[in-house]
Amino acid sequence: MSAVPKKPAQSTPNYGPHFRAFGSPSSNSGSTPSAPDSLTRAVSQEPYVDAKCVAEHLSLARREVLKLTRAGKLPAHAIDPSAARKIYRYKLSEIDDMLSQTLTAEQALGFSVPSRHNDPRQP
Repeated sequence: MSAVPKKPAQSTPNYGPHFRAFGSPSSNSGSTPSAPDSLTRAVSQEPYVDAKCVAEHLSLARREVLKLTRAGKLPAHAIDPSAARKIYRYKLSEIDDMLSQTLTAEQALGFSVPSRHNDPRQP
């Protein structure tokens, strides 16, 4: 006989009930998480982003985002509120909610877009 030791039987670790909520649909539990529960979990785990990501999301310049934040027109979270030079982080869902509550984004952010009509130029 050979002297090669046998492999011990592998068991699956017990991850708990929270792991099963994110499991594949073919899992043995057969239940799926309710929509409000999964939505709450997704919102609570939303990452904070910097001004550059917000600028890309809103199609603005990064400096404009910071200017609007300092003016209090964008919801932001200061990393160190007592610092002289603040660093802000944002949640895109908060910004989208704020923009959806106002009539137009221009009104929410406090600037206007010039009219594209040629009426003033016509003789």
